[in-house]
Amino acid sequence: HLKMNNYENAIIAAEKVRKSEVANEAMIREANYAEGKSYFQLNNFDKAMTGLKSVATDVKYEQGAEAKYLISEIYYRQNNIQKSEDEIMDFISKNTPYQYWLGKSFILLAAIYISKEDQFQAKHTLKSMIENYNSDTDGIKADAAKKLLVIENEEKSEQQKATDSSFQIKIKEQ
Repeated sequence: HLKMNNYENAIIAAEKVRKSEVANEAMIREANYAEGKSYFQLNNFDKAMTGLKSVATDVKYEQGAEAKYLISEIYYRQNNIQKSEDEIMDFISKNTPYQYWLGKSFILLAAIYISKEDQFQAKHTLKSMIENYNSDTDGIKADAAKKLLVIENEEKSEQQKATDSSFQIKIKEQ
């Protein structure tokens, strides 16, 4: 159902699977994932959390890794920056095989550092992704490079403003 972007039907189907007497652990995990991701896509973050949290407990499955990332994304969008950062740190410590979702988490971590006005940590995190991430084709490196460029351009702009204003002061003093 998710592939058709029919989120309401995915939520209904997930509920049926959970109520089914023949549903095994994998089916229930898939149902919770489908429900959580559907609610996420519908921007109903509170309802998304239930399904995502149950799946995010095990990041050795791809759905668990994505759910862990989505939880930190939800906290970030809700402006709960510390909880978002805590989720990412927990994710990093869990040693998932799904590097894409970990990469997305590191890019989100850089955004968290920017929101805390820690450009140094943000740049360091993004540079580390560019240098050490193991795939050139899934968009993670490109996204990190784009975000790093934005930070560096803002810094250049700030430096130029500082130079311009100190030049203005010198002119006025004469």
